[in-house]
Amino acid sequence: MKKLIVSGCSWCDTKFESVFHPELDCSWPKWPEMLAEKLGMECINLGKGGSGSEYIYNSLLETVPHTSNIGLVIAAWSKSERRDWQKQNKTWNNERFDIKGTNEYWIQRQIRYYYSFQILCEYIKVPYKQVQMLSPTQYGDGSGIGNRRALVSFETSVIIDLINEDNFIGWPIFKEIGGFNIQNKIVHKPDRRFEISNEDAHPNKKGQELIADFMYENI
Repeated sequence: MKKLIVSGCSWCDTKFESVFHPELDCSWPKWPEMLAEKLGMECINLGKGGSGSEYIYNSLLETVPHTSNIGLVIAAWSKSERRDWQKQNKTWNNERFDIKGTNEYWIQRQIRYYYSFQILCEYIKVPYKQVQMLSPTQYGDGSGIGNRRALVSFETSVIIDLINEDNFIGWPIFKEIGGFNIQNKIVHKPDRRFEISNEDAHPNKKGQELIADFMYENI
């Protein structure tokens, strides 16, 4: 059986627990497992809550070259301002906000990870897709000076023309220039019916199913 390898943040973490609702059972299947079932593949889910680009990229870098019979690899990118680091025992920690940098820097760093992941998969010759799962900046889409600066930084990157658009779902990620992220396009609705609650914007069971269906239709 071919393998589906996915890495991302809490939106695909099988061990996800709601900070706002600690009593809530969140053990429903996450979208990577549902997608793997639709594709008839074995799922290797590397998702870890709170993770940023460094963890997502490195978890794939350390897994993909050592895995045989790969059917598809997906990088489900989180917010660009997150910070990851690896401890001496090789476990990963993260913070939701990197105090070093600005939106302009974080978005440039994000693009570098996009391209590095693309190079990895194309070099090893494995099928791959990328998707911006959450809003790429802390300010969301279309609001705030920081978001506008991030957009300018994105559009002036020397790397964006090298990204394989056919393998990047939602490219170019900002709605202002025709792209999207999964959070804002697919999950977030005015009535929040696909989210856990008004306080917790993580996808609920129906939200996870919606993501799996969308990914299946767009890979």
